[in-house]
Amino acid sequence: MARCQAVTDDLTSQQETAPGEELSPAPGARALRLPLDDITAAGLLAAGRISEAGADPTAQLLWDDIARVVRHGTALCLKALAGAPLRPCDLAFLSERASAWMKSGLSMRAVLVGLRLTSQAVWARVARHADPGQLATLSSRFLVAVHKIHFAVSQGARPAGDPRQALAYALVHGRPVPPEARAAAGRAHAFTVVVVGSAEGVGAATGRRVGELLPCALRLTVNGALVLLLPCEEECAEGHHDAAVARIHRAAWPAGSEPFSGVVDCVPREKVHEAVGVAREVLRIAEVIGRDPGSYRLIDVAMEYSVLHTPDATRAVGKLLEPLSAHSPDLLHTLRSFLSCGMDRRRTAGSLHVHPNTVDYRLRRIHELTTVSPTTPHGAQLLSAALAVAVLS
Repeated sequence: MARCQAVTDDLTSQQETAPGEELSPAPGARALRLPLDDITAAGLLAAGRISEAGADPTAQLLWDDIARVVRHGTALCLKALAGAPLRPCDLAFLSERASAWMKSGLSMRAVLVGLRLTSQAVWARVARHADPGQLATLSSRFLVAVHKIHFAVSQGARPAGDPRQALAYALVHGRPVPPEARAAAGRAHAFTVVVVGSAEGVGAATGRRVGELLPCALRLTVNGALVLLLPCEEECAEGHHDAAVARIHRAAWPAGSEPFSGVVDCVPREKVHEAVGVAREVLRIAEVIGRDPGSYRLIDVAMEYSVLHTPDATRAVGKLLEPLSAHSPDLLHTLRSFLSCGMDRRRTAGSLHVHPNTVDYRLRRIHELTTVSPTTPHGAQLLSAALAVAVLS
C-alpha cells in the first residue's frame, strides 16, 4: 500500500501549468518524479513523425502552441491520477486553443496523437510504480481524465460560424445537423463521398487548393485524410463525379505523388457517416494490395473487403502468407510488386531491379509454399485478399 500511496500522493510534483492556467496539486503531494517535459517532448516528436503536421505549413507555424497544449493535457493527466478534480478552467484552455486552430485550418491529428502518446507514457510509468491492488482505482481516474481532455479538444475543434463546415462536420461524424447549417445543403438530397489520402497526409494547404478547385464540395480533414462531400441534386449514376475527382488528383498534388481515393456514389445524407468509413477502407485496401494511386470503389476491391468483413474467411485467408513470412521477406515483396504490376513479370522485374528469371523462381516458390498460384486470376485474387488481411485485420 505504501508503494501506491507514494504514486498517488506524489503525481503532481512536476505539474507545471500551461501559460495562463494554474493546476492545484492534490493534498499532500510530494514527489513522484515523472519527467513532464521529457514525456511531452517524446510525444510531440512521435506525433510529428506520424501525422501530416511535418508537411503542413500551418502546423509548423503553430507547433510551439501545439506543444503547450500537449504539455498542458499531460499535466492534467497527472493531476487526475493524484485524485484532484479537473476544473472547467483547466479544460477550457484546451477548447479555446482547438477552436483557434480550427479557424486557421489546422488538422487536429498532430494534437490528438501527441496527447495520446504522452498519456500512454504517463500511464506506463505509473503502472510500473503502483501497487497492483490500486491499479483499478488509478486506471479509472486515468481513463476519465483522458476522455475529458480529448472531449475538450474535440468540442473546441467543432466548426462554428461557418454553416458549410458545420454541415460537413455533422454529416461526416453522424451527428444531428444544427438548424443554422441545414440551408447549407441547398437542394442536395445526397452526396458522393470521396476520402482522399496520401503517404504524406493531406495538409491544410492542400485542402484549401481542393476547395478552390471544387467550391461546391463540403470538405473536412479527419485523421490526416481529406473527406469531400460532392452534392447530388438529382439521382446521379455511378461515376458522375469522376471528372471532378480526377481534376483534384492532377491539380492539387505534385506530379508523381498522386493520392489514393475511396469513392461511394450518391449517398443519402443520413448514410454519409457510414459511407465515409467504407470509402476510407476501400482506399486503404487499394494502397495495401499494391494498386496504383487513383480512385477506387468497393467493386474494385470487393473480394478483399468481403474477406476482411467475414471472420471465418479472414482466418482462413490470413494463413496463406504465413509460410512466405517465415521463409523470406523477398517473396512477400515480390508478390506485392507482381500484383501491383498487373501480373506482368517483366514489369515486376524492372520494379524490383532483378532479372525476370528471378521473378519466375520466386513466383514458383510462392506457389509451392502457399499452394496458390499467383499467376492465375483466382490465385492472384486470393493472395491479394491475404495481403489485405495481413495488414488491415
